[in-house]
Parts: sequence; structure tokens; C-alpha cells
Amino acid sequence: MEKPARINAITTAVPPHILTQSQATELAAELLSAIPHVFNRLLPSFKNAQVDKRHFCVPVETWLKEDRSFKERNEMCVTHSVDLLEQATRSCLEQAGMKPEDLGGMIVATTSALAVPSIDALLIERMNLRRDIKRLPLFGLGCASGPIGLAHAAMMAQAEPGLRVLVAGVDVSSLMFHRGNMGKGTVISFTLFGDGASAAIVSCEGEGAIVKGLKEYTWPNSLDLAKVEYSELGASVLLSKDLVQHFVGDTDEMIDWYLKSQNLTPEDIDGYIIHPGGIKIVEAFEEALNMPSGGLIHARETLRQYGHVGAATVMFVLERTLANEKGRFLMFGPGFGLTGGFLTVEN
Repeated sequence: MEKPARINAITTAVPPHILTQSQATELAAELLSAIPHVFNRLLPSFKNAQVDKRHFCVPVETWLKEDRSFKERNEMCVTHSVDLLEQATRSCLEQAGMKPEDLGGMIVATTSALAVPSIDALLIERMNLRRDIKRLPLFGLGCASGPIGLAHAAMMAQAEPGLRVLVAGVDVSSLMFHRGNMGKGTVISFTLFGDGASAAIVSCEGEGAIVKGLKEYTWPNSLDLAKVEYSELGASVLLSKDLVQHFVGDTDEMIDWYLKSQNLTPEDIDGYIIHPGGIKIVEAFEEALNMPSGGLIHARETLRQYGHVGAATVMFVLERTLANEKGRFLMFGPGFGLTGGFLTVEN
């Protein structure tokens, strides 16, 4: 009988610079002082985001006042991304009682760090990982990379007994903000996005929550609902006003489709590990899942403490869930595409 794949350890990492939401509001007011009507129109977004603070790789209050080229900012983004990945990975190895040379595979996701060789290769050099490590970089998948990365790690581990696979995600959104690009989309992003990384180790050995049952679904005619646009000023996350309704509106059908594929019923699920892409998304999922307001407590708490940290966000929620609850959980993350990743986690 095939051994199940398990999450042997999971950790997260954030950079040292903290920006509270009140500080972010004051900074936005200063940057938009020449067009106060725009700031006044967007002010409720800061108040309604339900984000208390975020962590950044640079002091944003000074960074946004400096003119730096896209090339310079991307180079800093790559450097800080590898720093955070190393921090999360070393912590994860320590938690698992493993050494860097114990890793035989790695799946690393990002959307913010443009790098060739990709950041997983840079991490190999930084940590002197094995030369025969199996690499799978994920770029541009976004918030679906958590469940999809875990599932592919599980498949790798089950295909090769004894293989230990690192699943890591990192995004450094702070370095993409530019004072010359303070349109509505950028300001909305500034109310929500922070920097962070996650790391998990998956194998068929030892203890830990079982992961199984990956399903993916890419919505038709959805390419423009969520995307990143690049210009000489940097990268801007563009989110359609129809985004939430587009995929949350199908929640009942999609969950039913997933559960049937796994021979499960709603009664078999003890809870949900949902990517908190914003408070509207969290609230919409709670309503669609017939949960009381505040029911997705770990998603809400992740959003409150860290904001939206891109590819790592749902892994922050997973870490909190596994530390506090037992049971069978349905994990879901929507990514650019618009692609959703569904997974079952049994703790």
C-alpha cells in the first residue's frame, strides 16, 4: 500500500520593517496630496481592509519617496526574496530535524521576483543544497501555488520513496510600489499587500498532516480578472471589480465537484483553509460556505496581521490551522489564470 505524503514541517518568515494601516493611510495622503479628491475617494479602502499591519523588506515610507529604475527595484526584489526564502527554509529544516542536504526536491513559487536563473537556483547556491536536487520553479501562478505546490510535492515524494521535498513561496510586493504609479489599482494594492515567505517539507516518512487529492480548475474567459501589468515604472496588480463574484459565485458547485471527485461529502470536511485575498473574498467565502461572519478565523487573522503576502498567503493560513486544529480540511487558493487549486489536508 502506498504511503501517504505528509507535511513534516511548515514555517513562515516576514521581513523586519512594519507599517501599520494608520501609517499607510498617512503616507498615501502625502503621496496623493496634489490630487486630494482621489485620496478621499480611496480612503474607505484603508479603513475597510481589516489589515492592522504589514511587514516590508524596506522602509516603505522612505522607499516610495525615492526614484529607482525598474531594473534596480527588481534586483533588490530578487535579493530580498532569496533572503526570506533562506530564512523560512532554515527554520523549516530545524523544525523537521533535518539538514539542507536532506532535501531531494524543491518547488519554489513567486510572482514578484523576475529572475533567470530562477530563485530556486539562487537558493541552491545560497544554502549549498544538493547538486542532484529536483527543481520545479513556479512563476506567475500566484495564490494557487500553495495547494498546487503541496500536491506536486506529494506526487514527487510518492514517486520516489525517501524523497524530501521543499515547498516554498515568496513575494516581495513592497519593492514594486512606485510614487509615479499611484493609480487606483496601485493604491488599493497599497492597502493590502505585504512581504513574506513560507516553507514546508513534504515526504512519505515521519509524522505530519496528510496531503492528497489535488484538483485544478481554470475558469473560462478569466484572463483579465486578475493579472500583473509591467511598465517602466514597475509592476502593478490589476484586479477586476468582478473578480470576487466570478469565482466565489461558483463556490457551491466547485466544492461539490471537488468533493465528489474525492468520494467525500460536505459532512466529511471539518474546516476550510482559504486564501485571504482581501476581506471581501473572505466574507464572500463565509457566506457561500454558510459559515457565520468570522468563521474563517485563521484566514481573517492572517490578513489582519500580515496582509496579502502573495504566493505564501494561504500557507500562513495552513500553518495557523495545523497548529490549532485537528480534522480534515479543504484547502483552496485561487491564482492568476484564473486557476483554483483544491487539496485535502488531514491533520
